[in-house]
Amino acid sequence: MRAAPANDSPLKTWLEQEETLLRIRLSVPKANIIDAAMVVELAKVFDQQKQAYAEAAQTKIRAILLDAEGPHFSFGASVEEHLPGKCAAMLKGF
Repeated sequence: MRAAPANDSPLKTWLEQEETLLRIRLSVPKANIIDAAMVVELAKVFDQQKQAYAEAAQTKIRAILLDAEGPHFSFGASVEEHLPGKCAAMLKGF
C-alpha cells in the first residue's frame, strides 16, 4: 500500500491487491466538493498512471476505485467555480 506523497492534496491514492487496484479517495470531508484543485489532482493521478503504463512493458492495474472520506461521497461540483466565465475552464480541466 502506497499513499500519495502530498499532504495538502485533496486526494489520497494507493495501490492494493498486489498492485492491481488503484484506489483514489476524495479527502476533503464532509462535502468532498469537486473544485478546480481536486480536478487538477485527479488529472495528475491519471497522468502519472498513464506515464507508468507507457514506461512499463505491462501494467498490473486492473481496476480503479474512486471513494471518499466522510459520511458523503461528494456534494458535487463547486457552485462558485461553475458560474459564468469560470465554468468553461473547470470543464476543460475535467
